[in-house]
Amino acid sequence: MPKKTITGCCKFCGQSRIIDWNPDEPISQAEADEIATKECDCQDARVMQNREKKIQRAKEWIANRFAGNPIVIQLFNEAVKAVVNNEVENVSIKFGEWSHKIFLDGDGYLIIKSGKKIDEEAEFA
Repeated sequence: MPKKTITGCCKFCGQSRIIDWNPDEPISQAEADEIATKECDCQDARVMQNREKKIQRAKEWIANRFAGNPIVIQLFNEAVKAVVNNEVENVSIKFGEWSHKIFLDGDGYLIIKSGKKIDEEAEFA
């Protein structure tokens, strides 16, 4: 079946792109604009693309690290999005014996720092 085309515009610079799509799965103008933005080479679009890559890589690590615990995975995924999108500066999560801090370092790298606190106690009578 022949593909159809729709014109999408980058939401940052307005550059137009022709988007091919399957007529059996129609897309809206907003979806076409989102595709055009993801394919655009303007500075703001590249920043957005970089943020999405960071989020995706972190989600893969989180899914592997916390496999079998969907609530913790969801919590970490939301925390990563908030940090990467500069909605919060950092997020700290304590889960079991582990503490995790999610933040962007000075170079813009997403960091998930994990540590296990070991307490020792000695009593002397």
